[in-house]
Amino acid sequence: MSRPLLQLALDHSSLEAAQRDVTQLKDSVDIVEAGTILCLNEGLGAVKALREQCPDQNHRCRTGRSPTLVKRSRNRHLAQALTG
Repeated sequence: MSRPLLQLALDHSSLEAAQRDVTQLKDSVDIVEAGTILCLNEGLGAVKALREQCPDQNHRCRTGRSPTLVKRSRNRHLAQALTG
């Protein structure tokens, strides 16, 4: 049986706080997720910054794909990114 993946969900209100946690924990997690709060507060630049911070293929950045978030999002580009 393979081991379960450990995910770090970054529901921070600022990119700086999220990056601080990633710096401390990225070697211990398999998935780095840019959470909804972070994406709404910081935009797609947060996702790009996190991808640059953890480029190892064992670390991925994901954003939530909440239909409610997409409907409420005033940022058309963010809504498009969240829906793929």
